[in-house]
Amino acid sequence: MRDGDAPSAISILSELLAAAPRHYMALMERGRLYAAAGRQQDALIDFRNAGAAASYKFEPMLELGLLLEDMQDDEGPAALRTAVAQAGRQSAAALSEVLRLVATRRLARRDGAGALEASDMGLQHATTIRSDENEICRWLIRRGEALLMLGRSEEAWSAFSAASAATAQDVLARLGDVSYQHGLMEEAEEVFRRAWLLHPDSAHAAFNLGKILSTRWKVVEAQAALDRAEQLYRAAGNQPMLAEIGITKAAMHWRSGNADAASKIIEKAIAQVATVSSRDEQVGELVGDGLTNLRLVVTGGQNPVGGLQHGHLDLREGRGDLTGQLDADGAGAHDEHSRGVLKVGVDAPD
Repeated sequence: MRDGDAPSAISILSELLAAAPRHYMALMERGRLYAAAGRQQDALIDFRNAGAAASYKFEPMLELGLLLEDMQDDEGPAALRTAVAQAGRQSAAALSEVLRLVATRRLARRDGAGALEASDMGLQHATTIRSDENEICRWLIRRGEALLMLGRSEEAWSAFSAASAATAQDVLARLGDVSYQHGLMEEAEEVFRRAWLLHPDSAHAAFNLGKILSTRWKVVEAQAALDRAEQLYRAAGNQPMLAEIGITKAAMHWRSGNADAASKIIEKAIAQVATVSSRDEQVGELVGDGLTNLRLVVTGGQNPVGGLQHGHLDLREGRGDLTGQLDADGAGAHDEHSRGVLKVGVDAPD
């Protein structure tokens, strides 16, 4: 469904439900649309009616419980327990999916205790049904994140350490990202190195390694990994990632004191993104999360406005020069190699 179609979709579903009030799929779809539109009470009514129309299905209680928890309603956990029980009676795969959705939603809401409960249940279930090692590692990562929210750092590090046995690319990428976000740079580098060793033809693995190496002053290795990622993304025609690699390289050169090289790389990255944005007429956002935490945002519009300050670079489609101050830590740097004025000119296509 495209943006802006929700009201018409709700209208169509309402006409269907006027003729068939217990139509399960219509109730579920309209309930989801109501929830997305912020009409929570209407969504709750539809999910409850869907549950009454198909009491053997777990999906209505799952949607109901997740929404109630979002609303901080005490009924939420009980509804989710019912959904877990229903899913367990249906199949092992259904139970795994329900627990994953609950854990993920609670992590996003920063409900550490709730996320830990769901993660422990998921881990126990995965172990019981003899899931593959990567699936168990996914649960260990969720468990570690929940433990960090509760301030139980030692237990979290133990969970992350156990998760490092993973071999799947997505699991290693997630583990590396979590380690990076929590300042565990050595651990993140180790995970990303292993990911690239296991998946040498993965552009994403090469980029992740190059990014973490660039933040740790390992310029030669970082350049090699980023060059490889650039080669792979270029072969795949992935222009947004090519621009992001450019931003990451520019950040690395800037910190090394090579402002000229940084300026040239950023000019090239802007040209790439501006071309994509002009062609597709849609918002593009690239985040280069190196030492500078550079952020490049391209939006449609007529007035050329740009500025690079505190690690953020905004460019609206059009013509104009971008001038701004680059702070290497995103909030104000103080050493002679990490701040200064960076001027970049760009002519975006009409």
